Amino acid sequence: MVHMFWLLLIIANLIIQIRYFLAPSERLYLAKRITTPLMLFGAFLVIIISTNKFPLVESLILIAMGLGEIGIEGSQVVESKKGDETGHTSWLVTAAGVLFLLVNVGLGIVLLSRAQGFTARFVGIFVGIFGIAGMVMILGRTYSQNKNVLLQIRIYAVGLMILAAGTISVLLYDPGHLGYAAMILTISDGLVLWRMGAGWDRERPKEKKTLFLFLIVILLLYYSYMALLIDGTAPFIR
Repeated sequence: MVHMFWLLLIIANLIIQIRYFLAPSERLYLAKRITTPLMLFGAFLVIIISTNKFPLVESLILIAMGLGEIGIEGSQVVESKKGDETGHTSWLVTAAGVLFLLVNVGLGIVLLSRAQGFTARFVGIFVGIFGIAGMVMILGRTYSQNKNVLLQIRIYAVGLMILAAGTISVLLYDPGHLGYAAMILTISDGLVLWRMGAGWDRERPKEKKTLFLFLIVILLLYYSYMALLIDGTAPFIR
């Protein structure tokens, strides 16, 4: 039953996100800011209520990301607006960015520690670093960013490199639920990084279509990521 309430929250968030993108309003913006962190806190509660346990890694990830969503929602990262040319970023967005960075770094390190052997770790680190660095280089050559956005991209990329390294290292052998969840998060965060660097404008019809496609794909990946974290400790079907 508790899983069903969480699924209903996911459906509500998807509807709100789509409606807000197509026709922004203060009411929908508030609903988005409430339901997005609630999904993560809700996933944490599903695990606690269903198992009466506190799985450390999954619990810390969901709590940290829930707190991060409170600050990041409405920022350049989520809204995909043209950057603030003054280069100012609120302390709340900065704090949220640090939380997401810590989640990626922490999850990446946990997975690297679980990788089977030196070869798996080496391949993961090599592909993770050079893969994400290559993406950042392509972004820099394809799109222009102001200094503030460029700094955000570089910081975001560091966490993504470590996350990708850990993910690839465990995918080579036995990833488990956490490994598969990290794989989905890596893809999702890679799309977020690309969207951030591209700086597409919703006021341009062609770019709005691209942003809408990115929104749907990122949301579906995000929901799947949370579902895997839940299912790894409190399976939907027992």
